[in-house]
Amino acid sequence: MLSVTELQQRAIDRYEEGKIAEAISDLTDALSQQPDNATARYNRAIMYAEAQQHAPAIADLDHAIKILPDNADLWHAKAVSHRALDAQSEALKAIRKAIELLPNDPDNHLFLGNCLISLGDRQGALEAYAKAIQIFPGFVAAWYNRALTFIEVKDYYPALRDLGKCIELEPQSLGYLIDRAKVYATLDDFEKALKDYDAAISKNPYHAEMHALRGHALVKLEQIEEAVEAYDKALKLQPTDAVTLRFRGAAKMHLKDKAGACEDFKHAGELGDQEAQAYWEKNCQSV
Repeated sequence: MLSVTELQQRAIDRYEEGKIAEAISDLTDALSQQPDNATARYNRAIMYAEAQQHAPAIADLDHAIKILPDNADLWHAKAVSHRALDAQSEALKAIRKAIELLPNDPDNHLFLGNCLISLGDRQGALEAYAKAIQIFPGFVAAWYNRALTFIEVKDYYPALRDLGKCIELEPQSLGYLIDRAKVYATLDDFEKALKDYDAAISKNPYHAEMHALRGHALVKLEQIEEAVEAYDKALKLQPTDAVTLRFRGAAKMHLKDKAGACEDFKHAGELGDQEAQAYWEKNCQSV
């Protein structure tokens, strides 16, 4: 029979190899010998959680917390599993306890913010994200989640500031550029939106949505021929995008290319776009 130490080490090795069920089995054998081994309880809980078995994970964490009530990691892990089960209030209690025990851990404050968002407390979430940023100014997840929260409450200028910080911290990420461009578009600042779409496309020219969004911005700037070209690129990458077909049809109609417009409306309608279908039926059947 393997010792508890040997079983724990084999469990870790198996876990690192992706053999989660076998690792859990080893820890179960270890716990049959030492039921109050808090480390084994914690490790098995983490593995249960990764396997989406959150109820047994919480049971292990509760047992470990009875042994080590002042261990912040145990409370944080418990919060994670409660939140995965959509028990947001229980998750909130657990993460607040983790913060009480370890107040300068930015991950705890980020998680608190996420819980508060789920409970509809956006102001509390903003404060939690701010605390995470105060502790760790380079914490891009906290900057980003705060930006998304500002967008939710329609406070767009702080959102732009936070997205700018995300871009500064992770300049190769497309997502932050895309989100900032969308905020600029919401504010009708289509020139800045276009600049961000161009930057995103320079990083990934095969991103169909970026070409389509670039087309929308160009339409707003009344650069219709350039917009059609942008839609062309989007549709080359994603030929069955009915919405982009409809927008290209509208742009072609603006350029008095009724035949081309109606072809796009018809194709979009065939792909299920009801708005394009209705337009084609009203204006194009004679073309």
